[in-house]
Amino acid sequence: MLNNLVRAARPIHSKALYLLLFAVFSAIYYAIISYLIAYQNRGIEFLVMPIYLIYLEAIAGGFLLSVSVFYLLNYRKAYGAGVSMSAGSAALTSIVGGCGCSAPIAFGLFSFALGGSSAIYAIDFMSTYAPYIVGAVAISEITVGIFYLSKIGNPNCRLK
Repeated sequence: MLNNLVRAARPIHSKALYLLLFAVFSAIYYAIISYLIAYQNRGIEFLVMPIYLIYLEAIAGGFLLSVSVFYLLNYRKAYGAGVSMSAGSAALTSIVGGCGCSAPIAFGLFSFALGGSSAIYAIDFMSTYAPYIVGAVAISEITVGIFYLSKIGNPNCRLK
């Protein structure tokens, strides 16, 4: 199984275009996450979780984006969920990663969906369990990337 995944990852990450896509979008995702966290905290980049989780999320997002773009461009059965999941998880990480006490983005989203008092409880939950939520998001991105790699390594999956 692991041998098939490594063999499937070789055509993706041996090409300069997909390596560049991986590196550039990992950096862009880190910049987006940092900017939105600073925006939520009124210009101060204050985290409620360790910084290595932000790095892990940015790298996982870049990995998923590079694998899913390769899959979308080269295979007949295209699953487009990877690209949108990669971008959405960067936004979710930045919303979760900021200080829960003054998170205007999260409060606006939750108060629209849940109402004012429930939004306060949701933000408190989010800031308390932020490392676990971000870790779960990164693991889900890596899992979807492995799903794409397993499809690429499958001999029944044909090129366009």
